[in-house]
Amino acid sequence: MKKLVSIFSLTVALALVVSFGGRMSLEAKGDAGGRFSKLVAAIKALEDAKEYLQTSPSEFKGKKQATIDECDKAILQLRQAME
Repeated sequence: MKKLVSIFSLTVALALVVSFGGRMSLEAKGDAGGRFSKLVAAIKALEDAKEYLQTSPSEFKGKKQATIDECDKAILQLRQAME
């Protein structure tokens, strides 16, 4: 079940990365050269997905909190990758 939630979270993140692609200011995220542009976009997408989950009245078939937690883990891992 935990693996299913992780796969779902990653799928959501990747879908959002594709849809939000280059729409954000990398200068605002401290990556003016664009070296980590895809990772920055992924973080933004995960943050957007997390906010959506948190503000949604749906419990997403009981997976809401687990998915939010997985978003947090993915964001942390991406930030560590950019260090």
